[in-house]
Amino acid sequence: MAKSLFILLLLTLYYTSYVNAGYEVVFPGTGTVLQAGELSNVTWNLNTDGPTEPLVDVRLVSGSPANLQEVFTICKGVDPAIKKCDFAVPLDSVTRIDYAITIGKSPDNYGYGSYFTINGTGLIPPNYGCPNMGGYNCEGDIPCCGTDGYCGKGADFCGTGCQPQFSVKGSCKAVTNTLAKGAAPKRRRIDYY
Repeated sequence: MAKSLFILLLLTLYYTSYVNAGYEVVFPGTGTVLQAGELSNVTWNLNTDGPTEPLVDVRLVSGSPANLQEVFTICKGVDPAIKKCDFAVPLDSVTRIDYAITIGKSPDNYGYGSYFTINGTGLIPPNYGCPNMGGYNCEGDIPCCGTDGYCGKGADFCGTGCQPQFSVKGSCKAVTNTLAKGAAPKRRRIDYY
């Protein structure tokens, strides 16, 4: 699971052009369903470099990996070394499968969590995308939906077990052939988020 979360983090960082994330969101993440009105928390680890910010904000975001939008700030001005933020899931939350968490003060240091669900107003929508990508298909530089349900490129994603119905142009083979010969495959996923 940690490997999937790390790779998911890289996807988000790629899509939003944020690098050097100082935080790895541990909870909530893939498979988590929070209920509107319940008490919950966000927990995170610090990366090997540690945070460079004395205080961070923890935000709930939603949307596609390429266009995450802030829903609200969960905690403001938290010491990142605490690695936890408690909150109540708003009663008026809209049910979605593409919620994620960001942690950080400066976009250069944002850490992203993987997608999770909030069950609130409305029914939980079906997931018609790459399974762990919040209902979205793979796109751009991360064209293949791998066997583990995350987007990426290279043999781990575009090879055996690739899910073409969620990959760019509905084909893993066509996408695989676009990799330059001799180039080492890169893996990218969202950890949010």
